[in-house]
Amino acid sequence: MTTTKDIEIEIRNILKKINELGYCAYLVGGAVRDKLLRLPISDYDICTNMPLDQVKELYPRFHIMKPNSNRQVGVLNVLGVQTEIAEFKGNNIIEDIYKRDFTINTFLIDYEGNIYDYLNAHEDLAKKVIKLVNQDGSIFKEDPSRILRAIRLSSKLGFTIDYNCYQHMLDSCHALSKATPEKVYSELKKILTGKYLINIINDIKPFILAIIPELENKDYDMIVYMLKDTPSNYLLRLFILFNSLSLEEITSLSIRLKIDKKTINNLSEFIYYKNKLLSLKKSRINDFINKHSIYFITALFTYQERYFKYISSNEQLKQLYKIEKIYYQVLYEKIQKNLHNLHINPSLFSSIQDKKELILIEDDIIQKVISHKLDSTPEEIKKYLLLRT
Repeated sequence: MTTTKDIEIEIRNILKKINELGYCAYLVGGAVRDKLLRLPISDYDICTNMPLDQVKELYPRFHIMKPNSNRQVGVLNVLGVQTEIAEFKGNNIIEDIYKRDFTINTFLIDYEGNIYDYLNAHEDLAKKVIKLVNQDGSIFKEDPSRILRAIRLSSKLGFTIDYNCYQHMLDSCHALSKATPEKVYSELKKILTGKYLINIINDIKPFILAIIPELENKDYDMIVYMLKDTPSNYLLRLFILFNSLSLEEITSLSIRLKIDKKTINNLSEFIYYKNKLLSLKKSRINDFINKHSIYFITALFTYQERYFKYISSNEQLKQLYKIEKIYYQVLYEKIQKNLHNLHINPSLFSSIQDKKELILIEDDIIQKVISHKLDSTPEEIKKYLLLRT
């Protein structure tokens, strides 16, 4: 199984090879920041002054994309992880650093593991603050989606956005309507799954309304209330964010932001069921479970729990708990049957305290259990459990 250490060793080998050929190359940005914060690293970025066509000669599978902001960028699969390799933003690494967005994204690591901090970003990291490299806020005018990147970092890390940075974000807020839809949607997903989303949900209201004007004049306080203490589940949080929108509004929004079809289908189903108590007829239960994913079902139930609490409907809440228990039992029995049919040792799951969690294990995870022939409860299963609050 590939580890972070394996990936980092391979990344350093790439940096070393480029340096041995007389060029400079560094690991830069979020990967270094997250490494210093001892957080999981999701993506790696390398910057270099080696022409990318020469990088491709070294690594034939390296894919050079269309020029971005007058510089070339490409992607290389490193042990299963898409790694971006880009030319310097400028003539040298110093110019590159000063053209980046936030100070906490300006750390560099060379092939020997040395860390470089030209802008004293360690101090901002220690203070947990997001500050602009260029204090005039010009980066937001160049690319409005960077406003959402600042929000995403705050949601993910729990960092405060510096006052000057926040003011420039507000000044450029109107430009979000012109941002690339794919970028907006990509950043929105990351913002919604941030561990610290609830800490900033009120502060980011102007920006949420800028990208989702359909929420104007809706009950934003209800969104804030229902988001409290939610797990970092994108589908659940999206349901809460869009709960007051009509199907027509969601359809228009989905087209504008180019939301993927699977999510659009889930949102359409959510609008139909959102505040309805599900049927207890056996045929209806089976039809519902067979039609919808486990993640949709758990997100819907969790949404309904929070909604009925918000409107103080204790009677509906009691009925919901009864319905929820029955549906989970049917789901649990379905998974148990799948495990039996796949000849999986039930003792694999003996350490899971709440058996309700077992039903949240998707088929692909079960297949991984089989392929790895594990004989004890694997961490991989725990990682993919969608825990309920």
